[in-house]
Amino acid sequence: MVNYQKPEIIKSSVEVFETVNTASGDFGRKCQSVYMNGVYHPTSYSAGADMMARGCEGCNANWGYCAVSACNYDGVFKPSWEVAGMSPDNKWNTNGW
Repeated sequence: MVNYQKPEIIKSSVEVFETVNTASGDFGRKCQSVYMNGVYHPTSYSAGADMMARGCEGCNANWGYCAVSACNYDGVFKPSWEVAGMSPDNKWNTNGW
């Protein structure tokens, strides 16, 4: 666990409340793209489109939505174009990148 947060107990004159952060551990299952930022972007197949139009294509958690939290795969969670070293400014053409 990377950022464990100890449960906090707050006592009031009326009741006792306890807060627990159930997501304090880091399981490595999060969007790793510096461009997508965990927001699903569908793919456009237009020739001449920039890489941002290619969206989340090739990401291991791309099931028509961002499925990082729903899958158990511990691989790379970013688009294939980003894995290949492309930036959003690179253009797609019919011959590839």
